[in-house]
Amino acid sequence: YGLVLSFNKGFKLVYSGDTRPCNDLVTAGQGATLLLHEATHADEMRDKAVADRHCTVEEAVGVARRMQASYTVLTHFSSRFEKQTPDLSVYPP
Repeated sequence: YGLVLSFNKGFKLVYSGDTRPCNDLVTAGQGATLLLHEATHADEMRDKAVADRHCTVEEAVGVARRMQASYTVLTHFSSRFEKQTPDLSVYPP
């Protein structure tokens, strides 16, 4: 599931719900100002992410890059992260 909202003066907000990476959303959201994307599972849990129809952090970052989003906010972290945010420094801009 996804949503693209375009506002006056070129501001574009893209929301990706609980879903696997979606090429249609990448296309529709090209050049987004802000992407809100779920990243439910850690990268090492890709098989579970596929089974649960969610994304890993790496997959969400990949969507943001392909979309060329100016800013990205990752949401919906699994409790498996044990109240610790993922280390995003491993994904340089």
